[in-house]
Amino acid sequence: MIKTNCELPVGLFDKNIELNDFDFILYHLLSNKKYKEYYSNLPEDRMTILDTSAYEFYIKKKKFNAEDYIQAIKTLKPNFFLLPDTLMRMEKTIEDSVDFHRRYSPEIYTSTGGKSLPMGVLQGNSPEELIKCIKLYRMQCVYDVAVPFHNSFYKEIKVDKDIREKFLKFHGGGPASEDMKYAMGRVQFLRQNAESFKYANHIHILGSHDPYEKVFYDKIFPDKELTMDTGYPVKIAIAGWELGKTKNKPDIILDEFLEEPIDPTVEELILNNIRLFKSLK
Repeated sequence: MIKTNCELPVGLFDKNIELNDFDFILYHLLSNKKYKEYYSNLPEDRMTILDTSAYEFYIKKKKFNAEDYIQAIKTLKPNFFLLPDTLMRMEKTIEDSVDFHRRYSPEIYTSTGGKSLPMGVLQGNSPEELIKCIKLYRMQCVYDVAVPFHNSFYKEIKVDKDIREKFLKFHGGGPASEDMKYAMGRVQFLRQNAESFKYANHIHILGSHDPYEKVFYDKIFPDKELTMDTGYPVKIAIAGWELGKTKNKPDIILDEFLEEPIDPTVEELILNNIRLFKSLK
């Protein structure tokens, strides 16, 4: 079954192990003392994925620092570290990720005792470009891949009837929102191109515009190791919504509420949303 992680504010870190199947660590937040301290002291057998924070850097218009990222890998020794990527730009992503992999993977392998493996992010503005990324990563002996959630072409993909009907039923009917179109399109893309992922050992679903998509992936990839991260259940709780009662994802990132005090009512809603998300099948 797909393993899930929901981004939590610092005030709920004491419930992290209970709520999340693994840890998805955002590199740009390691500058926060409490955040870094928590993720530096996880149980040794806890599975972790270190993200480059490409989406957050894209939103904040900031640049990725490769040398600092390498130090974070050496310190945290995650099971997987994402190779550098640039949203919706295939050629730039491949250029940067291949260069990083060739330059630093041997050093990282040695310093982490072989624990930390590279994970390539599929980027581009069409299904063909994402599939090309898979082939190019395979040529670099990178067999673990991550699929982004915010690529604009997802919204334009024509989805199968069962996908649309299940999404709409979960949300109580009505027309699909823009966020739902992104999520449905990614499900359709992966369903149509599942064969292209046959050489992937581990497939990570990066973020989500609508976490109901989770229910499809075990069926699409029954023999793969699957993980998924999303802040959606927490973000809509902060906005006052139960999971499934809104079709729109709040336009906020974890940075904006990382250390904010959590009202008991909001905390209860967060916990209920995450538990419902995990139970979706």
